[in-house]
Amino acid sequence: MPPTNKFDRDLESDSFKRCRDVLDVICETPELYAVVHEDIRAVAMRRFPHVIYFRLEIETIVIMAVMHGRRGEAALIRRLT
Repeated sequence: MPPTNKFDRDLESDSFKRCRDVLDVICETPELYAVVHEDIRAVAMRRFPHVIYFRLEIETIVIMAVMHGRRGEAALIRRLT
């Protein structure tokens, strides 16, 4: 559903910008973040209630999921299986 007013558009734009910023930090220092399940690491997005889950491979960072922070590890495991 597309944003219906300027506030929604600005919030959506801020959300995507914050996501890009977090992805940039992950690319710079991926080992900084804790392993939450097997080899999957997590980083919470400030200001927005979402968590980015990722895996480190040899020279690649694989984004496994971007989920609402309240969903928890069980939802992540269900999503990955």
